[in-house]
Amino acid sequence: MNISLIFLGQTGAGPVYSFEMAKALANTHKCKLQIIISENIYNLNIWKKEFENSNVDFNIVKTYNHNNLSVFLQFFNFKRKYYIVSLVKKFNADIVYSPFVLLWARFIYFFLRKKRIVSTIHDVKLHDSYHNIADLFTKILNLGAMKFVDDIIILNHKDKAIVEKKYKKHTFVIPHACFNYYFSKQEINKKKINYKIGFLGRIEPYKGVDLLIDSFEKISHNNVQLLIAGNGNLDKLTMERIAKNKKISIINRYIEDTEFKTILDNIDFLVLPYKRASQSGVIPLSFAYGKMVVATNVGALPEQVPCGTGFIVPVDSEAIADIIDYIYSNEEIIPQMGTNARDYATQVLSWENSAKLFLENIII
Repeated sequence: MNISLIFLGQTGAGPVYSFEMAKALANTHKCKLQIIISENIYNLNIWKKEFENSNVDFNIVKTYNHNNLSVFLQFFNFKRKYYIVSLVKKFNADIVYSPFVLLWARFIYFFLRKKRIVSTIHDVKLHDSYHNIADLFTKILNLGAMKFVDDIIILNHKDKAIVEKKYKKHTFVIPHACFNYYFSKQEINKKKINYKIGFLGRIEPYKGVDLLIDSFEKISHNNVQLLIAGNGNLDKLTMERIAKNKKISIINRYIEDTEFKTILDNIDFLVLPYKRASQSGVIPLSFAYGKMVVATNVGALPEQVPCGTGFIVPVDSEAIADIIDYIYSNEEIIPQMGTNARDYATQVLSWENSAKLFLENIII
């Protein structure tokens, strides 16, 4: 079976997710793999190191720069788009697989519609905010591209019925595996208590940073600190509250992959005070570091945090504050659940399992 994996994104979690899936599929030795990626992908060196001198048909192609003008202009560059189509046809792919949203999907899928096309939907419900016009443009275009898709992958069971009803396509679940991109072999400190909790990820209104600050101000343990790390805009009132509270620190910028270890090493657990969400890639990231999670009862977050790896609470500042106090009143929970989270990450949320589920569901 010949599988052509196409990922044309450049930043964010997509390049890492796609790399891990490509690597896992290649290591199964149960398929012949072709990879097509953009020359502008930020982690290009990692891809080249892994695949340039391998049995994989590895292709780096010209696409667009990740800015609004380039996205608009290169959208009409049909030569570049059809070159990708020609690579897939030359490879004689049985399966065309897009592990993330493709800006050029509608064009590429149309000319490859006789192939079996498999695409992953990471957010079943569109977020109410976007990083730039290019991101919104991509989302809208892909609504039309889905008619050419034969199989849809989603990351949780909660949304399966919704997707099947909406698209009327064969839909299956592959849970978001843990990124072991930089840190698969790091040592986990199981004894140290840092008395610090954290929020990690892009800051958006629906992620509830304001709710987290409300909760933090209500906890009774006065020795606990809060770290907020991520890019995004906070309103003036929230910034003033952070500035006035010496126990709250903020890193308000894009967090590089290489910084995750330092941040997670210095906190006891992550809090996800989301008001709305489909799922979260931060949870498996936290588990990979042996950190438990406190998350709100929205979307598929409860599905992502099985018993013994953290706590699920209502979207309520009192409830979040109460569980933080409970954890620090029973400190042994932190290393115990951290170990459980790490075990769950390595045994269940592995990329090997993801590749296995992929192949089991698309066998011709």
